[in-house]
Amino acid sequence: MANPNLIFLSNEEYESYWDELGGVRKSIAADLAENEPYVILDIACGWGYYTFQLAAARPEGTVVAVDLLASAFTEMEEKRAELGAPSNYQPLVADATSLPLRDGVVDLSTSFLGMRDIYMTQGEEGCLATTSEMIRVIKQKGVIALAVTPPDLADSEELRLAVEIEGEVFGAKSLPSGFYEETYKMNDVALSSTKAYSTGHKLTSDQAKTELRDGLKIASDLYGISVPGFDEVWEMYGSLIEKHGYGMYSKITAFKGTRN
Repeated sequence: MANPNLIFLSNEEYESYWDELGGVRKSIAADLAENEPYVILDIACGWGYYTFQLAAARPEGTVVAVDLLASAFTEMEEKRAELGAPSNYQPLVADATSLPLRDGVVDLSTSFLGMRDIYMTQGEEGCLATTSEMIRVIKQKGVIALAVTPPDLADSEELRLAVEIEGEVFGAKSLPSGFYEETYKMNDVALSSTKAYSTGHKLTSDQAKTELRDGLKIASDLYGISVPGFDEVWEMYGSLIEKHGYGMYSKITAFKGTRN
């Protein structure tokens, strides 16, 4: 069933949808903010949209932005200049499954949708290793917060469709909530909150077509994933998207835990 609280993006809103994402990144960063300076680790940072929000929430802190692709940081700096975003971050090119950091040096270890990208290239084992590494480097009583889209928490057809397509077509599979709960537990992390954030929007079928075409190209060219053609994908999912809309990131859940 479609979610009546999700409204279609206008074409004008769609142009900046990924940049702003309904304020969800900003809300998560604000909820994780503390009053003292922090050392923050942002895993699979991409072009830095979440990094910028973390940096803005803690102007006296430092965000270590981690990505496997060095090219991400060129794009990040261009975005920072374009957006006038804070500069209190440090780039680190590294494999998240084996971080070049000592134990217990980070106050907050976090990631925004990065687990999807890690699954795309390294599967569930990569997600497990990354989560364990993120916990290893936080201090005692430090915090880990993973913002993800678990399929078992998809509460609308448009969101369920988006999560399924990302996993089945692009290989960017979202793991169920139990994965994070169990991984935290086995790494001696107490889950303190599970909070959902909504963008309040979904994509039209035309907007979804653009996202699917772009996503197929990125998966193939950037990650080397073998993907089907657009026509094949639309044959499989087009009628459902036209009926319900496409709930790309319409709901994101943050699993916050504290290391014992």
